[in-house]
Amino acid sequence: MRTSRLFFVGALFLATACTLIEGLEAVPTPIEAAAPDAAPDRVEDARREPKEASADRTTPPPTDAPSPTDTAPSMDAPPPVPTAIATAQTNPISLAVAPPYAYWVNNVPDGSVMSVDVSGTGTAKVLTGQQLLPFSLALDPPVLYFTRQDSVTAVASVPIKGGASSSLSSGANASPRWLAQEAHYLYWTNVTAGGVFEFNPALPEAGYNGLVGGLSSPSQIVADKTQLFWVDEGSANVMSSPLDAGDAGTILTTSGAGPTYLAIDASNVYWTATTAGEVRVVAKGGGASKLISSMESAPAGIAVDSKYVYWANQSDGRIRRAPLGAGPVVTLADKQKQPTSVAVAAGVVYWTNVADGTVMKLLP
Repeated sequence: MRTSRLFFVGALFLATACTLIEGLEAVPTPIEAAAPDAAPDRVEDARREPKEASADRTTPPPTDAPSPTDTAPSMDAPPPVPTAIATAQTNPISLAVAPPYAYWVNNVPDGSVMSVDVSGTGTAKVLTGQQLLPFSLALDPPVLYFTRQDSVTAVASVPIKGGASSSLSSGANASPRWLAQEAHYLYWTNVTAGGVFEFNPALPEAGYNGLVGGLSSPSQIVADKTQLFWVDEGSANVMSSPLDAGDAGTILTTSGAGPTYLAIDASNVYWTATTAGEVRVVAKGGGASKLISSMESAPAGIAVDSKYVYWANQSDGRIRRAPLGAGPVVTLADKQKQPTSVAVAAGVVYWTNVADGTVMKLLP
């Protein structure tokens, strides 16, 4: 009887010990201690939320927000260095590039129209000299047209390889500024007359026609196959008209910032507002403009290709670039000497430095 009682007590003790051991094995870990339904959500949220916050931080800013922080080209390789293709020029402006040559005018004091091989291996050539304040040029091989501040012969031409200049317009049209060419016709803005004019070099006896009047300080003008586009500095308007307009022109947008230089591509008009320090864009059909970059330092010449818009900052000496869509503004070159005119061809950027008389190029 005593033996049976001892056996029962021993069995009871052994069962109790096993239960305690099983209880120890079942003690939950800190994560598993959470309520079963809530644990997976909280763990997943803890893993997901930082990623979402990071994505928010890298979302491009609204198009009309101030320009993104300046970005330099990748430093995995040495940054590209601009090279001079012409030196010892005097106030070089109105740059045009059609490889293998670049063209510009030396505004003062020598009044010359120039060219140089874009390779930079040759010497700058005087196509024609002793012109009175040549200002703007347009290429139409085999000739080059340019404007000058001459009360007798305000618009002239010169063979693209150099030679004697020929007068195209005269008399009342004595203050032309910017010149554009399309389908062998010439178009220019006239500050004094406040208008846009047209001329057919094939019919010089017909003289020039006034297309648009009533403008206030019209500045740079460009043309495509159907339209003219220009900036009117006095009214701060970006404007357009058909090539054969004869009306007051159409306001695409009011910049409100003193537009000065412009460029076009297939769909849009781009311009710099020198006094406001802005670069903006508007559709060729008009509408609200969009800000590409703000807080620029006297932006001047502007050019566009299939990927980027480029401009020069006269005051801080930087050459800048932004993607045509959204993306950061990049400084391609700095420490330039009053860069003013900009051109781009085959991915190479060209500009003139007025202060030190150089014509530069850079392959970004």
